[in-house]
Amino acid sequence: MNQKIENALSDLVAGNIWPLACPLEEKPNTFAVYMIERTTPADYGDDSHCEWIQHLEITWFSRSASGSKRKPVNYLAAEEKIIAALETEGFTVKNSIPGYEGDTGYTTCTITFCIRKEQ
Repeated sequence: MNQKIENALSDLVAGNIWPLACPLEEKPNTFAVYMIERTTPADYGDDSHCEWIQHLEITWFSRSASGSKRKPVNYLAAEEKIIAALETEGFTVKNSIPGYEGDTGYTTCTITFCIRKEQ
């Protein structure tokens, strides 16, 4: 699953995409992190779970190239591209929540999505 997400979104963040957290000491101006939130049953058959749904979350971070901590960046174009890339890979997008981290200067966009778990 990780590879599928990274393949879908890597070009949008210049390869700066990781599970859980950015591992770099000096964070890039734009990057993304993702995680599997939970796995839930989708269908039942013969009194057992036949299919499972994986619920995931990706957060896109971006700050102005000048590093200004007081100037949010416009997230709308990135949000549109991320959603389109996820849907192309077969994910179902559920929600998108924008935000801003005043202490770091990063504008964020958290997108929740899901997909049937591969057997």
